[in-house]
Amino acid sequence: MVKNLASSEELRELQISFDTLDTSGDGKIGMEELIVAFGAFSADAKKEVQEIFDEVDLDKNGEIEFSEWVVASIDKTRLLTDEKLRLAFGLFDKDGGGSISPEEIKATLIGDGGG
Repeated sequence: MVKNLASSEELRELQISFDTLDTSGDGKIGMEELIVAFGAFSADAKKEVQEIFDEVDLDKNGEIEFSEWVVASIDKTRLLTDEKLRLAFGLFDKDGGGSISPEEIKATLIGDGGG
């Protein structure tokens, strides 16, 4: 999923920023790592980091994985271009009729032979 959200160049840049914050090198950003990073810039780092975790830590495991980092960091305006929205619409509009029926949604989500 992550590969579909950003270009390879964007992913490379996001990986660099993620690795910079992941000071333990375990592939996750813990709250303490982020507090240390923010502490240099903010007197109220703990509160700011908690707000970030509330938004970014999607699985609520107390750590930010790279996939969560990408989702939080990508430029949503570039993601939601007319071209990409048309492509997404086309995936559901199986008959090319210009509208999406419940049957087309079902066929897309579970597969044409699913049922």
